[in-house]
Amino acid sequence: MDYSRFEQYLNNVKDDIMAYIAIQMAETDKYASSDAALTIRYQELVNRALIQENFLLEFPTSNRAGQVKTLFNDYKLYVFYGLNNPPLFSYEENTMHPNARKTYEFISRIPNTNKSELRIQLKQFMKLVKEEKYKRTAKVENWLTENINEKQ
Repeated sequence: MDYSRFEQYLNNVKDDIMAYIAIQMAETDKYASSDAALTIRYQELVNRALIQENFLLEFPTSNRAGQVKTLFNDYKLYVFYGLNNPPLFSYEENTMHPNARKTYEFISRIPNTNKSELRIQLKQFMKLVKEEKYKRTAKVENWLTENINEKQ
């Protein structure tokens, strides 16, 4: 659905629907993935996930919360695992994608004033990955299982 067609009605809807339309407009403007490939930059990926997380915090009883939660769960997997093309950690050497590393390190240093759980997790993840020399080790895999997979 082309959500940009609803833009003309934004002043006539409640705040949660306005925020939902904005989230969906970003999706229809450019999907995050196509054919198991990431189609947006890592910064845009994290930004979208943060907007989705904020929607869920701000509008937990919205009738659109379920759709946003599903989308947010997908985005969290993209952030912490990547996609087939590219995976967050290369198939050959198990090293973190350089663009993701640079972006995630930058985002991890920004003060987390609204106490975003995603930003807390990203900071913890980057600290561990740095300790593991940016490789997907058993420690990294265990952290992902405990903090990302189990919380989905």
